[in-house]
Amino acid sequence: MKHPSTSSQTALKYLDTIDNAEGKAKRMDFLRIAGSEANLNRWVAFLIESRFVKEDQQEGRKFYVKTQKGEKFHEILKNHEIIFVLTQELSGRKLRRWR
Repeated sequence: MKHPSTSSQTALKYLDTIDNAEGKAKRMDFLRIAGSEANLNRWVAFLIESRFVKEDQQEGRKFYVKTQKGEKFHEILKNHEIIFVLTQELSGRKLRRWR
């Protein structure tokens, strides 16, 4: 079986980072994954708007915490066999073969 999409792997890295940081990832932790501020801002916007993470501030520093929805999403991403089917097999032309 193939691996999940790159976007799925990237989302998994962000959510894993929160777990590895005892539930609160620093913005700098996320920047290491993103590689640039522009990429970071896009990913943070997606994760927050999708309600997978929420942003907290303490002493002027930003932290990211998973929401309940984010916990569920994280569990799905961890099981790459399921996410592969959702992102690869059920998209576009590949779905037509099941007709």
